[in-house]
Amino acid sequence: MEKRRNGEIDLLRFVFSLFIVIFHFNEIYNHNVFSKGSIFVEYFFLVMGYLMASHVKRRSYPEAMSSGQIANETWRFTYNKIKVIFPYYVSAVIGHIIIRHIIVHRMSFHDTVVGLLRSIPTFTLTFLGLLPERDTQFYVGNTWFLAAMVFAILILYPMLLKSYDFSLKIVFPFISMISLGYLYATKGTLLIWDGWTGFCYEGAIRGIAEISLGAVLFCLSELLTERFKKVITSKNIVLKSILTLIKAGFFAILVIYAFGYDLGPNYSIHALLITAIAVLLSFSDVGYSIPDSKVTRFLGKLALPIFIFHGFMRWTFHDIYPAEAVTVKMFIFMIVVSIAFSLVMMCLTDLIMKGLKALGKTISKHI
Repeated sequence: MEKRRNGEIDLLRFVFSLFIVIFHFNEIYNHNVFSKGSIFVEYFFLVMGYLMASHVKRRSYPEAMSSGQIANETWRFTYNKIKVIFPYYVSAVIGHIIIRHIIVHRMSFHDTVVGLLRSIPTFTLTFLGLLPERDTQFYVGNTWFLAAMVFAILILYPMLLKSYDFSLKIVFPFISMISLGYLYATKGTLLIWDGWTGFCYEGAIRGIAEISLGAVLFCLSELLTERFKKVITSKNIVLKSILTLIKAGFFAILVIYAFGYDLGPNYSIHALLITAIAVLLSFSDVGYSIPDSKVTRFLGKLALPIFIFHGFMRWTFHDIYPAEAVTVKMFIFMIVVSIAFSLVMMCLTDLIMKGLKALGKTISKHI
């Protein structure tokens, strides 16, 4: 039987991916919509951390695992995550090279080949720990998030396998506080990724810190649902309505901040903590929640292609239409086209992958 998902989390994935698209187009065309929309990335990091901790808890790994077992399980988990992401990422890279560089910029064959060789860190999602972004020529906009996710999993997942409780209750809170404190103290904001720290990009530290925090939220969710089970499961309409309003209020503060309202200097770390509380309440099914359904699952799945494909779409539009020539209607049109293109590319990529799997099975039968 297919495991139950959280419909509210899936729907918010979709909604926040749309907000990130608006934010990124606003960065280029400056229409003052979601000017601080980068904060929605924190939601995805937190959810990733929560689900990672939940996965380890469900699998019930043996208490004493050898270093070899830990390594194998870490690679297996990382591979399964990349397996979901990579087909869309490869499609985005191919589209980025063909549409933006070859068709729009008329890149020569020689420069294309050189760019392919220079972009190996880009294609392997290892650039956050290897080379500056400017040295990975075919970097697809905003996919640093994917590289940060892989970076963080390879560091954090073995810790969970080695000592689950100690990691969640001691190590991860420490990692999160120290890392977030470092970014906040040195940069004054968490909404950064492309600064080199001396051993990796700031985006890698941001990912590790927030995925750690997300994993801690799973531990807090278990505690919350255990200690306040009667309150959370209460059928009282008034109580459920109040809890729902509180949960919605935290998300509302996040959206207000992302929209660009000044909530105080360097508010990003406070916005992260507010998001963490909202995610905790959503996963704990506090108040009325959006149920799991085929619609929420589809929208949750669509969030990833929207996030990946709009990266090169916005820069392609920027190459064709300078900022001063874009009206509000044109701005909205480009966003709609970008989202529609993401949906088409998701369906096309899924179809190709299905065909490749069928072809692989056919070939294996004749070997």
